[in-house]
Amino acid sequence: MTRTLIRTLLALLILLLAVSAGVAIGETNIEPAVVFQVLANKLWSAGFAVDPIDEGIVWNYRLTRALVAAACGAGLATCGVILQSLLRNPLADPYLLGISAGASTGAVLVALLGFGAGAISMSVGAFAGAVAAFAVVVLLGRASGSPGSTSQIILAGIAGSQL
Repeated sequence: MTRTLIRTLLALLILLLAVSAGVAIGETNIEPAVVFQVLANKLWSAGFAVDPIDEGIVWNYRLTRALVAAACGAGLATCGVILQSLLRNPLADPYLLGISAGASTGAVLVALLGFGAGAISMSVGAFAGAVAAFAVVVLLGRASGSPGSTSQIILAGIAGSQL
């Protein structure tokens, strides 16, 4: 087994433990064995005797929230890795390029000015603001004279963030 495979299996095990802890821990503590019994009942019709209230809490509420949280974390981590690899800077983040400032500006514009009379949600406004801010940063970076330079993009991102 290679190191990469061992690390991947270890990461998956840690993710499974984190999701199971997220399902088990809450206002009503549910034993991890009960969580696995509910999952076995729902996925493979195992036939364990489980309290219907615990089953509803695990299956309808906590499991979906834990899985969405894991998916969001994976998505954010992937975006961070892509951003860091594109800029060749391990400290690159959305604040550095003005993406976060653009997203908050877009969300605030939707909330305050009511663009679309409610047809445009705040998430769509935030996404549009982030894309617009990134476009401004790329244009500023290209206008600097050296379009392939990551340092120019970072400086343009700082300037765009201040705008």
